[in-house]
Amino acid sequence: MDLWSSVLYHLSWYLGIGVALLVITVGAIQIKKRLFPSFAQKLLNATAPDKKKAFGLTDLRELLSGGALVIAVWPVAIGVLVHDRWPWRRRSRWSSLRDEDPQRDFDAYGALRTQVSVEQAERDNLIIDAHCPAKPFGHLHHGWRRFLDQQTEGAELWFFEKERPASLMQGYAWVKDGLIQCEFVAYG
Repeated sequence: MDLWSSVLYHLSWYLGIGVALLVITVGAIQIKKRLFPSFAQKLLNATAPDKKKAFGLTDLRELLSGGALVIAVWPVAIGVLVHDRWPWRRRSRWSSLRDEDPQRDFDAYGALRTQVSVEQAERDNLIIDAHCPAKPFGHLHHGWRRFLDQQTEGAELWFFEKERPASLMQGYAWVKDGLIQCEFVAYG
């Protein structure tokens, strides 16, 4: 087998897998549309059952260009999907800045300000609001209680404050022998 026939052989497999993925994807979309129609489709069927959307030249051009793109770059798409959903991949510091959960991958070292007592922290953060009971940290009270339960013997409560790109993060940490045992982010 010469080089040219080997390239054509592998290219045919590559394109064949791309076409198979395209057919499976289009078929799944069509099945979903038929079994679970959108609200707009249900409304159109209820108000004007005789009107059907015409399949025009623009739709054909979009279908062919999208299909060609899927066939050409399907390994990249699969790689991105696997990378995004890989459960054991290590999260980078940059990705943690975009997350909604401010406690994920947060490092309070360098942000520790003062040692406080539990009573002082609860007194300073008593929330009085019509939407929640008057408890320390308001809606976060249950999280605060779980944080208090994680205190180890000899650990001290420290207040921390850290400047982030979009906000100022404040909270408390249990510190024992210079090591942070756990953290509670109250604001930020």
